[in-house]
Amino acid sequence: MGYRTGFQAGISQAREDTYKNKPFNANPRGKYDDRDHGYRREYGDKNSYKAQYSDGYRAGYESGFRRY
Repeated sequence: MGYRTGFQAGISQAREDTYKNKPFNANPRGKYDDRDHGYRREYGDKNSYKAQYSDGYRAGYESGFRRY
């Protein structure tokens, strides 16, 4: 779940960055920098979720930045 949530967040940030002509930056930041966006206890270990979120965010950002 963390990966999927992070992937969507990365795509959203990439879309915003390309719209504003900002340089490529695949690190979670702004409203996404806590890396626990969308986390719920039933997802298990929070640190594991954060790691999955970060991986998903980077993949989503790279995909979105190329697309837009």
